[in-house]
Amino acid sequence: MGGLNGGFYAWCVFSVCSKKLTNDMQDVKPTLFCGVPRVYSRMHQVIMNGVAEKPWLVRWYFNRAFSAQSELIRKGKPVDPGYDARVFAALRKKMGLENVRYMVTGAAPLAPYLAEFLKVVTGKPLLEGYGQCPPSARRRRHARWGTKKSENEIGR
Repeated sequence: MGGLNGGFYAWCVFSVCSKKLTNDMQDVKPTLFCGVPRVYSRMHQVIMNGVAEKPWLVRWYFNRAFSAQSELIRKGKPVDPGYDARVFAALRKKMGLENVRYMVTGAAPLAPYLAEFLKVVTGKPLLEGYGQCPPSARRRRHARWGTKKSENEIGR
C-alpha cells in the first residue's frame, strides 16, 4: 500500500484543542506528521502525565524501556524490538501514530530531549527545518536520525 495519508488541522488554543488533535490523529492515522515544536512538546507532556498516573510498576517499566531505547539510539544502534512491541507500539496506536513514516518539525529549533523522545516513541526519522523565512528552512534542514552530528547542529 503506497501513498501518504494526511489531514488538515486548523490551529487553535492548545488547552482547548489538544484532546481534539489526538482524536483527529486516531481518525486520520497520518503517514507524514508535521508540527511545530509546541505540538511535539504538548504530545510529550500528555504522554508523560499519563505515565505518571499509572501504577508504580507500569511507570518503572516505561522508564526502563525508555532509557534502554534512548541509550541504543544515542549509540546509533537499532532499537530493541521487544520494548518497542510491548510499550511503544501500544502508545503509537493510542496516539494515532502507528502509520507514521516521517515526522517533520519547523518554525523553531526542537529541544534535544523532545527529538530523542520522538525517536523512541515513533521509531521513525525526524526531519527538522527552520529559518527566518520558508526558503531558508531548506538550507537549515537536518535529519536527526542515524547521523553522527550532535543535537542542535542545524546550519553549522
